[in-house]
Amino acid sequence: MSVAQNKASILRLNEEVFGKGNLDVLPELFASHYVLHWKNEDLKGVEGFKKYFASAKKAFPDYWEKIEIMVGEGNMLATFYTVGGTYALESEGVKQKGKKYSITYMVLSRFENGRQCEAWLFGDNLV
Repeated sequence: MSVAQNKASILRLNEEVFGKGNLDVLPELFASHYVLHWKNEDLKGVEGFKKYFASAKKAFPDYWEKIEIMVGEGNMLATFYTVGGTYALESEGVKQKGKKYSITYMVLSRFENGRQCEAWLFGDNLV
């Protein structure tokens, strides 16, 4: 698949899943052996991604993402985001509930046969 097709897949993920909450498209976007490397754990498959998505929406019900730039080469794509929302929970003893936040982060995605098969999240978690 081309870099342009991989970018289209990320745009669809952003629009359908993060924008509309449509998790039914995930099997079309992710390989069955998909792995999301997030914090200190590896979340595997569509179910692993659903765990990540659910935790984000629980903590930040009005969570939003804006793609700033995508850079790709071969089967790899780096996507830089600004994300934000309002804290709905207390976080590790810090009283943040009701506070708005906005941070930047980057996802490095690897693709096979038109589907994302691995992703690494890098970002500023000091919010």
